[in-house]
Amino acid sequence: MTFSWTFRRLSIRTVWIVILVTICVHLSHEHTFFSPSLEEWEAMPRSGSYGSGHTCADIPLNFTLCKDIGYTKMMIPNLLGHDSLQEADYHAKSWVPLLGLQCHQDTQLFLCSLFSPICLDRPIYPCRSLCQGVQQGCEPRMLAYKYPWPSMLKCDQFPEDHDLCIRPGAANTADKTDDPECPACHQAHTCENIVDNFCRADFVFRAKFKRSRGSTLEFRRGRWFKPRDSRRPRDFRSLGLEPKDNCCNNQLRPGQPYIVMGITKGDQRVITFVMPWNGKDKVLKNAVRTFRSMDCSNPLPMSVIATGESEGTTVGTGRNRRKRNKKGNARRRSRQYGGCRVSTRGKNQ
Repeated sequence: MTFSWTFRRLSIRTVWIVILVTICVHLSHEHTFFSPSLEEWEAMPRSGSYGSGHTCADIPLNFTLCKDIGYTKMMIPNLLGHDSLQEADYHAKSWVPLLGLQCHQDTQLFLCSLFSPICLDRPIYPCRSLCQGVQQGCEPRMLAYKYPWPSMLKCDQFPEDHDLCIRPGAANTADKTDDPECPACHQAHTCENIVDNFCRADFVFRAKFKRSRGSTLEFRRGRWFKPRDSRRPRDFRSLGLEPKDNCCNNQLRPGQPYIVMGITKGDQRVITFVMPWNGKDKVLKNAVRTFRSMDCSNPLPMSVIATGESEGTTVGTGRNRRKRNKKGNARRRSRQYGGCRVSTRGKNQ
């Protein structure tokens, strides 16, 4: 009896040591999400405390929101109550455009801690400060399209930082930087960000940079994207910069084409976005294609346009269906995020 009890204690301790070693090895990599103390680990409930129904599942390759998050297995049900991978992925797709906006460095970390929580013996929630940081960075961009911060992400429901939780800046801390200088000319190179700036701008055009005079930039005559009618200003070639963007003067090259966006303040036109133009740039081409069809008055321009693929609809496998032209097939292999087309070819393989 004594031997049996001792063996049982040793077995439980051995299993727990293996779990701790596995987690520590994982956390030694670049993606470190939390660092509990030994006392915190000892206080954590043992396996089964989260309920007998939870399972660990591999994060699918086409789970776009949490691609390259730093771990490979997630807990099902997740922390939002999604009972299957399909349900979690379906709802997560609506948040993919927010990553493209790059409104906060921890957006993916926060969202994936809920949509695809790392698989442990108990759930690890995001810290309240992590939620608040992402909300402060992203909610203004969401409100521009009449997206309020959803109640399911209300920050006061999450634990304080002194509790065991996922803290802000825990992932890729070596790669994180403060807000860049000259934000107008250091924009995120994503279709979603370009389209977002397009919708918030009063004017958008493509032109070659001529020269700078103090806080004024001069451009040669170019091509207009917005506005598209007679409301275009007659003299658009001299544009001002906000004080925080004055350092853009030294970063623009004369003769180089740029896509320029800005707003009107009284009788002044101020640049808010400038990016080098390259006709072969697929991201820019995607964004410009979206300009032509984008209705910025739509309160939900960044919503997911379903193609039936996420609902499990079969496209068809018959011989005649396989003979469809390449253009039609390419259209079916893509999804739209606010008009930004994102190829899904090969992701399900």
